[in-house]
Amino acid sequence: MVPEERPSIAALISVVFFSTVATMMVTAVLPAYFKELGLSYIQIGRIEGCTACVAFLSKFLSGIFSDKIQKRKLLIVWGTGLSVIAKGSFALATGGASIFLVQICDRLAKGMRSCPLDAMISDLGGNKRRSYGVKHVVFLCGSITGSYITYRILKNSEITIKSIFYAAMIPAAIACLCAKRFVKEPELFVEGSNFSLKNIVRDIDSYLWRLFGVLFLLMFARFGLSFLVLKSMNAGIAVSGTARLYILYDISAAIAALFSVIAAKRTSHELLFKVSLVCHMIAHLAFFVARGKCLIFVGTILAGAHIGMSQGCIMYMISSLTKSHNRATAFSIYYLISSVGLFLSNNVAGRLSHVNPSLAFLFGAMFCALTLLAFKYISASQKIADA
Repeated sequence: MVPEERPSIAALISVVFFSTVATMMVTAVLPAYFKELGLSYIQIGRIEGCTACVAFLSKFLSGIFSDKIQKRKLLIVWGTGLSVIAKGSFALATGGASIFLVQICDRLAKGMRSCPLDAMISDLGGNKRRSYGVKHVVFLCGSITGSYITYRILKNSEITIKSIFYAAMIPAAIACLCAKRFVKEPELFVEGSNFSLKNIVRDIDSYLWRLFGVLFLLMFARFGLSFLVLKSMNAGIAVSGTARLYILYDISAAIAALFSVIAAKRTSHELLFKVSLVCHMIAHLAFFVARGKCLIFVGTILAGAHIGMSQGCIMYMISSLTKSHNRATAFSIYYLISSVGLFLSNNVAGRLSHVNPSLAFLFGAMFCALTLLAFKYISASQKIADA
């Protein structure tokens, strides 16, 4: 990495951190806000599924558009700016329709900035596996910070959930400022180059298409954390305590992600990804049988470990199988495939939870096992060198 690119990397890391702080301040109280608005499990499942779909669809379009206009920074700035407006708008929601529209806006903002940011990290060079690992560690630190801020605010019984939504606008605005003032566009594109989506897609490695299929299966085990929070509330954990669950989840993920960065030269990404799938499967089984707080905490730790280990591996594999001219588009395809899986899984999880709050986690464990088997099958045919 050349010296002049380091400020842009630092700025991108700052954008990730402050955006995540703002997002987690909202996410930590959103399930309780759903209940306050009187939404049913089926409504929650529909909202979670549709908003996740919108987030990943916007990632798909922003990645293609980023390659089309040969720019990354513009979309990152737009996304962080829209996020500021969305965070404050949560406090204005009065029912299912309004909270749905606001959350759509918030997920659209996240999707708009995410794919160009992922591509820019690789564009700026350096050790890709380590860079994505560090990005995920910073993301998790932001998540822990946002959850902790929310927990401290909720300790004061006089403060309402709506106040948290307004407070979340502050870190969101800092993220927007960092993106606009300190991120420098990498000069990696050729002026006047012709963009053809057909050619870009044709250039994507065949192994990557098989990997996309595996990741599609994984999305069926990654339905919204709202179902975990609602399960924990049924197990006797108070609303203020659910914020601590997010903190525990993110601390576990951050430790696992940091371990992945440290072990980058000694452990293959394939082994780490397989271990993460086993952790996630055991976590789902723990949630399935949980009747008290102990197994809820164990499952939360293991679920966090899965995210911490797997996300850097996924980003690295996609980045390593692409070139600069189709990198953002490849990330876009991944997000689109993921959105379909998440839309289906959240709706199924909502219907299963309506029958019994534990059934969704049995469903998740089954798809963790299927994902593990599928990944072992495709990885036997091709190895990706760790960088």
